[in-house]
Amino acid sequence: ISLRQRITPHDVMGRVGSAWRGLVWGAAPVGALLAGALAVLGGLRLPIYLAGAAQCLAAAILARRLRRQLGGSSGPVAREGSTKGEPLAPSGPGQPSTT
Repeated sequence: ISLRQRITPHDVMGRVGSAWRGLVWGAAPVGALLAGALAVLGGLRLPIYLAGAAQCLAAAILARRLRRQLGGSSGPVAREGSTKGEPLAPSGPGQPSTT
């Protein structure tokens, strides 16, 4: 389960999922057009290098914000009812679920 699914209230899960899908699928053709224009101007490697640099920058910025929001914990997000800092027990077949 993604972090987005963990922090989204259950009653709006469908709306959040469809909005996310719309953003991703809507951005793909725009990115393809931009990458094609960059490739014409600077060669095939330019859009790949720029996309890689943009992803690294976005990951660094978002990781810092996410860590700040989660209180600096480096482990999984705690579920309701658990104390802060308490690690989540794995749930799977044969183990009781904590939800």
